[in-house]
Amino acid sequence: MKRSKNRGQRIILWVLSLLMILSMLLGLILTAIPQPKQPTPTPLPRITLIPMPTLTPTVTPTGS
Repeated sequence: MKRSKNRGQRIILWVLSLLMILSMLLGLILTAIPQPKQPTPTPLPRITLIPMPTLTPTVTPTGS
């Protein structure tokens, strides 16, 4: 009776070990594959602020 229980535990241990090895290999392969380059985003247009003209007249110095 004890022998079959021990065998069942070994099978479960082997299956879990193989799953862990497969997941680690898959992770290694996915990190080793170069990723495609991301396209360069189009730059946004720059907004230039135009100074508003003053409403009050500017004083011009008089040359005396």
